[in-house]
Amino acid sequence: DHVALSATKKLYFDMGSNTYIHEQSADNLAIVTGGTERFRVTSDGKIGIGSDNPQKLLDIAGNNNGGNENNTLRFVDTDATSVADQASGKIEFYVSDLSDTGLHAYILGAAENKYGKGSLRFGTGTAGSTIEERFRITSDGKVGINSTSPIFLLEVNHADEDGLQLRTANTAASFINFSDGDDNDVGQISYDHATNHLGIRVNAAERLRIDAAGRI
Repeated sequence: DHVALSATKKLYFDMGSNTYIHEQSADNLAIVTGGTERFRVTSDGKIGIGSDNPQKLLDIAGNNNGGNENNTLRFVDTDATSVADQASGKIEFYVSDLSDTGLHAYILGAAENKYGKGSLRFGTGTAGSTIEERFRITSDGKVGINSTSPIFLLEVNHADEDGLQLRTANTAASFINFSDGDDNDVGQISYDHATNHLGIRVNAAERLRIDAAGRI
């Protein structure tokens, strides 16, 4: 059996007037609670939570004025006995390409131990193959690239003949700055591509330079 309502009618609950489902406009479904629309499904399948005009498959809208966080998406693990590496929430990215179908990236929130410490982990790979963790932020803010237990604020674990690269235009310069509360570049290692020289700055002044010919 079916229940059919005309386009101008509403389906009410608990004999009240503030909670109902209705066709807000042609082929657009709305759910109202407390007299306010909370949920909208448009004719092309887009869903709006707090939005009556979603532009993507899912829009979550909220007024965050005054420090509010009214468009927050939360993942809850209901297990009361969390252990190390247990997931608290995960976003997966899946492709349906005929040559390589499957998961090819993820973002995972996971416990570091049973004491409430959490980490954020990022994985990538080739769809249909093993997806490996590439990047982790630990509970105390340390960042590991190809490292699951960084000791320092930033740790990069790499294979032979791999490392870090700073790329810029052939007339520009790259810097690694050592900063404190008084000076943003009190110490610095720089490379100027315009003249191809390497400079080392100590106590806010250049102290050593290697020019393009290797002279010091």
